Amino acid sequence: MQRGARRVAHALGSPLRLVARVEERLFPGLVRRVVPAWRVPALLAAVIVVLGSAVHLQRFPELRDAQREAASGVEDPSVAQPTGDEVDPMDLSASSVGPRQGQEIAVYLAERRPVLADLEAEEDVAAVVSFVEYVTAEEAVAALPDEVRVVRAQYRIPAEGERPREVSAEGDDPAGEVDAAVQEALGPIEDEITEVQALLDSDSVEDPSFLADLERRLSELVSVRNLLQAAPDVVFALVVEGPVDELQALAERDDVRLVDPARPGVSGGDVAFYGLLPEDRETASFGSAR
Repeated sequence: MQRGARRVAHALGSPLRLVARVEERLFPGLVRRVVPAWRVPALLAAVIVVLGSAVHLQRFPELRDAQREAASGVEDPSVAQPTGDEVDPMDLSASSVGPRQGQEIAVYLAERRPVLADLEAEEDVAAVVSFVEYVTAEEAVAALPDEVRVVRAQYRIPAEGERPREVSAEGDDPAGEVDAAVQEALGPIEDEITEVQALLDSDSVEDPSFLADLERRLSELVSVRNLLQAAPDVVFALVVEGPVDELQALAERDDVRLVDPARPGVSGGDVAFYGLLPEDRETASFGSAR
């Protein structure tokens, strides 16, 4: 049942999207034959809770592993321990650039800011540029000095459950490439709006709390759609390449939180880069597992 639930949740995307199709996917004919019509909304709500838990644990495997570890009482060495010191922040040979999940932001900033200052000014390096706040793609690209080139952009759709995304932006119009990627997210959001609205219009949901959840979800989705239809402030970091001296100048801007470099000779596509999410003020939620 659990594997089946995960497959259905993966195929349908959102637990809320599951409502419109759960009867035919999980209980072909069973709901109509066995469960009275007035009980169907409560049954569907219960299914959503179960599958929502499965989706959450699939989406955040570190939580699943932590729960397994807590139950067994044995520390799993494969699970990242966010408070450890296994990575030297001054070591530019690391296979990723950016904080570890759970790492203290203030400590990371204090350790990494001197790294860029110590590099030779004439060298070209790759780096991830994190902004203080979310900005539009055009604003992010416009902040860069002339000799600094965009490799990739990192952004986050402001909806519940949305994780940071990354898109290649190496063409002649990097801001346009980012905007195009963001607009692609409109399709699934429009689909979910249609499905949630249809469920609300059907008058089949009688549970007041479930109905309120659907109405809140619809309001959130409409707000996100309206934001994405304009030029949205969703970009929080750019992976770039350029001369050290220009990156050092970029790091002095008030709207730039950190310019975090890789070692010289590493291109923007050679290692994983993790920018700092603007809302992460205490610890990093986006970063490497180790």
